[in-house]
Amino acid sequence: MKIKSVSIFIAVSVFFAVLIAVFAFVPTDVAGEAEAASTPPQIVLSRIPSEGEYVSSVTVTINWNGYKGYKYGIIYGESAEQKYDYKGPFELTYEGDVRIYAYYYNEADDIVSVSTQVNCIDSTAPYFSGGVSFDVDFSEGKGVWIEVSARDNLSGIATVYVSSSDGGDDKILTLVDGANATYAADCSGYGDFIRITATDRAGNSSSTEYDLRQLDTDKIAQYMQIYDALDPVRFTTDGWIELQAAFEELERALEAGATNASDLAAAEQRVLLARGYGVKVITRYTDVSDSVPTGLSVQNVNQASTDALIGSELILTIGKITSASEETVRDNERSAATMSGYQNPIVSAFNLSLISGTQNVNIGDPLVVTVNLPSSASVAKIYQYSSGALRQISSSVNAGRITFTVDRSGDFYLVGDDERAQPAEEKGVSIGDKFFPASLLWTAGGIVAGVAVAAGLIAFTALYLKNKRTK
Repeated sequence: MKIKSVSIFIAVSVFFAVLIAVFAFVPTDVAGEAEAASTPPQIVLSRIPSEGEYVSSVTVTINWNGYKGYKYGIIYGESAEQKYDYKGPFELTYEGDVRIYAYYYNEADDIVSVSTQVNCIDSTAPYFSGGVSFDVDFSEGKGVWIEVSARDNLSGIATVYVSSSDGGDDKILTLVDGANATYAADCSGYGDFIRITATDRAGNSSSTEYDLRQLDTDKIAQYMQIYDALDPVRFTTDGWIELQAAFEELERALEAGATNASDLAAAEQRVLLARGYGVKVITRYTDVSDSVPTGLSVQNVNQASTDALIGSELILTIGKITSASEETVRDNERSAATMSGYQNPIVSAFNLSLISGTQNVNIGDPLVVTVNLPSSASVAKIYQYSSGALRQISSSVNAGRITFTVDRSGDFYLVGDDERAQPAEEKGVSIGDKFFPASLLWTAGGIVAGVAVAAGLIAFTALYLKNKRTK
């Protein structure tokens, strides 16, 4: 037993002696390679953007790689370093230049560190500078043109869009005239409320809301259609310039919303006039003979309904009838006098013509014309001669003047009388350009009937006497 124990002791001693000898003779460079193969701790970011890109935050993970971790530290810009215990991945939202340190114990049990630089974080949402404004510009096809100033201090604006309260698709707003802050788009038909959202390149966003009910969006749409339908060819140069100025005034009134009802009404009236409605017509006499009524006046007209260029001067002329012979005029005067049924008719024959420059123009809408009654007349009727016949046209008499409407230029006959109570208008028949009153026709018929009766009696008497003599 004693010999066996000694043998075991000798064998173990030899094993440890050999092991010590092996480690004692290992070259120094081999030991260095083994030490260098151990990887230091790593600071890993959840996302490393391309140069010039930004993110709103990054998740930081420290891989200690077998070393004993101590703490991590953060230096933000020029601030002092702050150290924290590492308890696992954490989110970093600091903007600007940020340096992160990972402290650990090395083989010599000294505290050392690794670090990384982060400058790709933009965690601040964009902001709106000022409120929402509007630019109504019919000539540019803009209706409810919304403008908003959106800014971002770091990564920059990526998109600005508007959402409709009625659930419509989002509409992207675009930069205005290359500006770096003002974005705009036409949001016609976008409901009562809108939400405008700005998003920066890091993904941060902010929104602002606006109540569109303070704008008369229906009226804006109405005038957009009116403007689109305008034909510049129908206007003189000056007329088109005035129309543009009138629409610009209307645009400013619409942009201000419901705060200026009187300004809006005035602007609408100016547009209406510039479009050719309510144009004042100048009156001119080409003859001042006794047969031409005096005191000619005409109400404002819709120039757009004529074939005259809008913006040109309209003139209503009155004068002698030159389109017919004197004999025809005299015959028409007598017919008009008879048709009137007046006992003491006073007839004026005249021509009315609407002209622009030197050209006659067509009358689209009836003109309301007023002239003085003939001297001493208290009542009157007026007839128009057209297609070889006279026809009475509607009129009214007030304070010695007669007002009537005409739908075309032509020849007219005014018949007045100084009698207050007038018989009913004489009935009759026009044959060609001649008028035959019913009383004349009845008289003629009576004469013919009387002659026929007398002839019959004479014939009957002659036959009776002849028969009596024969007997």
